[in-house]
Amino acid sequence: MNPYIHCPSYETESFMLRLVSLHDAEDLLKCYADKESVARMNADACTSGFYFESVAEMEAAILFWLSEYEQQRYVRFAVVDKSIDKAIGTVEIFGGEFGVLRIDLCSAYETPTYFSELLTCAVHHFYTDFDVRTMCIKVLPAFAMRTDTVKKFSFVLTNDFRPGGYYYARKRRSPIAYCGLACCVCEHDATCVGCQEGGCEMHGWCKNYNCCRQQNLNGCWECVDFPCNGSMLDKMRIRAFAAFAKQYDVHSLAECVLKNKQKGIKYHYQGKLIGDYDKCDNEEEIFRMLQNE
Repeated sequence: MNPYIHCPSYETESFMLRLVSLHDAEDLLKCYADKESVARMNADACTSGFYFESVAEMEAAILFWLSEYEQQRYVRFAVVDKSIDKAIGTVEIFGGEFGVLRIDLCSAYETPTYFSELLTCAVHHFYTDFDVRTMCIKVLPAFAMRTDTVKKFSFVLTNDFRPGGYYYARKRRSPIAYCGLACCVCEHDATCVGCQEGGCEMHGWCKNYNCCRQQNLNGCWECVDFPCNGSMLDKMRIRAFAAFAKQYDVHSLAECVLKNKQKGIKYHYQGKLIGDYDKCDNEEEIFRMLQNE
């Protein structure tokens, strides 16, 4: 789905993220008239700074953001506090090889909990919805909370994008792990960068990870000995997913899993490592579920 035709919205524990509106101007002015808040904002490549003193100035900024959205350049989401139904900041994102993430918040919301909540939302959704290959966020050294938090989410200071600009980058993780696990629908830990980047804490002893790395394989499905024993492939769901990638391709597997997620098919139940695919009696049933037959 093209986010510039049908703008997505997102819900977190504390917030709703939706396309910014002129109706948000009075609420957002409290953020953009706050000099402490403005000092944290990223104005790189922008036509002006973000300090506004009147509702009219705020409305002009919102109209500009909406014009940019109509031209499919980026999306500015209003961050709405669900408890008071008021916009307390914005989030911006655009896609491409380097997608810049901007998070502007009123000073009262500049906490590790709220900032992490918004980063989690971005990591779970923006890579896919906006086709971001590497997500970048600018954090100046003076803002220790933001620096510490982006590092916990595996963002790394980079010179690949706007060198010397204090940008932290995190690549889009591979949708499918070496063994066939679907990282693209795993929501257990937003700080994980994925299997291929060594994000899984068990990769040190994982047979699938180490074998694929040693043979320079994209996944177990490329191995002449597939499926081997004594590995993650001993589990039927994982073996079936890898077999699906072998018969079709890994992108088709990820696409099927993501489509099924949108239809309500659970990859993992809350707090568990099993889901709807694990109800199947054999690999053929898992194939049919993936193909929605």
